[in-house]
Amino acid sequence: MSVTIRNKTARSIPIVLDHPSFRTREWGFKIQPMTVMDLNKNGTMAQRIVRQAITGSVTIPANGVLEDMPDTLVACTQIRTLAARGILEIIGAKTEKVGPIVVSRRAMRKTVLDVDSNTPKGGE
Repeated sequence: MSVTIRNKTARSIPIVLDHPSFRTREWGFKIQPMTVMDLNKNGTMAQRIVRQAITGSVTIPANGVLEDMPDTLVACTQIRTLAARGILEIIGAKTEKVGPIVVSRRAMRKTVLDVDSNTPKGGE
């Protein structure tokens, strides 16, 4: 089943797909070796190669719509949080009970905008 995700804001929203469902190559997940500088025990700097996991991402354009996306995309925590705040609208998703979404008051205060002046409410 496919879902449609609509962005209700005038800003584009990048979503990092760091969820077990999206750790595949088709979603852009890869493990890449990176070189980092590390401090040795004797105080000198040396290069060390570390394997780092890099996740894929999806960007929803401002006032845009992503159509024919897989319904597993709704499992991503960031998408569920933005949908609960009213920033995203998810059309065609199964209505299944998911765990509670905990949003801090500070995060909510930053995302609620005054409709007339396009500035945050609360005098910030």
